[in-house]
Amino acid sequence: MIRFTTITDDAAPAKTPAVKAVSNETVPEQQPEPAKTEKRQKRSKPADGGERLL
Repeated sequence: MIRFTTITDDAAPAKTPAVKAVSNETVPEQQPEPAKTEKRQKRSKPADGGERLL
């Protein structure tokens, strides 16, 4: 069990810098994501218009 504690202790500090690096990479990736959601909303608007025409 002591081995597991040493692994978790070593993994915890190793994960923190990895998470920071990932967060920096995800930030620019998240910016285009909301743009995609806006495009999806625009697509849903014509779909609603089509339903109204029906």
